[in-house]
Amino acid sequence: MLFEANLGRLRPLYWAKPSSENFRAYRLPSVAYVPSGLDDESLFMTEVFEQILHQRDRPSGAPANNNTLLRSFKPYFNSGLPFKSTQTQQWEPHLRQSETQTIPLIDVQHILTQLLTLLKPGDRPWLHCGAEGLTTAEFRDRLAQLDGVIVNHPSGSSDTYRFTLRETVLAAGLVPQPDQIFFVDEVVAALLGSGGGDRLGTGDAVGTAIAGPCLVLSAGASTTEILVIGAAKPLTQLTPQDRYIRRLAYAGNSLDQDIICHLLYPIARGWESLDLPGLNLPLPGEPDLEARYRLQQRLESVPLGQRLLNSVRKIKPILCQQDVSFAADGRQWTIRQQDLQNWIIAPYLQQLNREINGLLPQIGLTSDQIQQVICAGETTMIPAIATWLQEKFPQARFIAQDGTAENLGPSVAAGLALFPCFPALLEADRHQFSDYFLLHILLQHLQQDNKTRFGLGDLQQRLSQSGVPSEVSRTFLANLLEGRLPSGLAITPASAVLFAESSVQCPDYQRLGAAPLFQSLANDRYELNSQQCDRLWAHLQTILAHTHQTLQTPLSLAALASTQPQA
Repeated sequence: MLFEANLGRLRPLYWAKPSSENFRAYRLPSVAYVPSGLDDESLFMTEVFEQILHQRDRPSGAPANNNTLLRSFKPYFNSGLPFKSTQTQQWEPHLRQSETQTIPLIDVQHILTQLLTLLKPGDRPWLHCGAEGLTTAEFRDRLAQLDGVIVNHPSGSSDTYRFTLRETVLAAGLVPQPDQIFFVDEVVAALLGSGGGDRLGTGDAVGTAIAGPCLVLSAGASTTEILVIGAAKPLTQLTPQDRYIRRLAYAGNSLDQDIICHLLYPIARGWESLDLPGLNLPLPGEPDLEARYRLQQRLESVPLGQRLLNSVRKIKPILCQQDVSFAADGRQWTIRQQDLQNWIIAPYLQQLNREINGLLPQIGLTSDQIQQVICAGETTMIPAIATWLQEKFPQARFIAQDGTAENLGPSVAAGLALFPCFPALLEADRHQFSDYFLLHILLQHLQQDNKTRFGLGDLQQRLSQSGVPSEVSRTFLANLLEGRLPSGLAITPASAVLFAESSVQCPDYQRLGAAPLFQSLANDRYELNSQQCDRLWAHLQTILAHTHQTLQTPLSLAALASTQPQA
């Protein structure tokens, strides 16, 4: 979505085949075929979009020539940062795409960069990007003048995720500076895109008050997010302190897995190649990330698992409304809609109910006081979820997407594009002072300091010399003093499941995990481990040797201010 701030106008982006301008797609899936044996200088993405544009479906079947079909990015981008090992001169870490295939994280990052370049006009004979109401020349001109790019991210995502996404946007050439890239919680973007874009041209949307206490449910492929706004106030006056967010790491992809494990597998024959009894299968409705990562790797490892994933993705929208019969693997299958409801949807709704019931009392609200419910994301289109929400919030007015490409109702993309109208909602401190920036600046000071013993106040004083307010650095330093590095720098139980064993044993990671940066002493004093300080500094320099971001200065807020529409 393109926002022309000077005109107060939203322009949806679309993709079309140059030979068939009458057909337009307003979104593309993040999928790519990746051949085995890639190095960091050569990346390959097959032209799968021709099929997608016509069928509005994901590619079916196993990729040809043993290529890897990559269709999930978010877990990988939370897990670590790419670096070229000083010991092996190979890119690390390698990710377990399946039990038999690995792919360097740097390749995943490069592939996303290639996908983002599809936002720019080009001379591709197979795909054309444009903007509603603009000629190709006008669209090209607008992109060349972009003040900023605003990206959604799952609530609670790490600085690793944001750093990586900034890197891909910069590499795609959409904007030249990292401080031109801003992040907004996906569920907040759904709130801002819940009809405000349609009203913006009348001049009243920016000051429109929320219709009483409001709940937003955003659920797509990987996460479900719940946002509650307690007080009725103008959108332009909302701040991060006015919103209350809960996140559940369960959504469409997890539902697919549960359909396979708990509806199909119990009645299956001849599925020995999956060897599901050898896994700790996740319970229906439960996030259980480690078990789900391992299950997904197993399903992606064998042709049967790949076929099942594709079949379930196709039949799920129908199954949510009626019984479904389909042919797969040489036999006929029938799944009852009621079984889906009882065994899969009901536990999911129980999880949602617990999260909402835990959230509302914090704000002093009851379900009957919610005046508006906004739903975004394909998973919220499941009829049983809509019915449950209407029963849960009987006094609320509902705004929900209708599932068509042309009218998605609450649009996350529209909410992101309109974000410059609501600058008070930006988490300004996190934008300016990421954990990676704080670590980089602190290590610079420690490298130059002759002291080895510090208190919390001493370290805050070092950071304040670089313009970091003490209230911003307090949580970061407390974690560091307790032995917790910023996410993505060291191996964690979650990343160990996603990484190849060779990467888990990588000497660079082993050295970073050999000892904490600080050792606790008496009287709230801490001893610096100078060797670990040197190792961590060297590792950061290894990462930054191949990035557009330098972490030398705080990121500016000027780009967001320049895009605010005129009164």
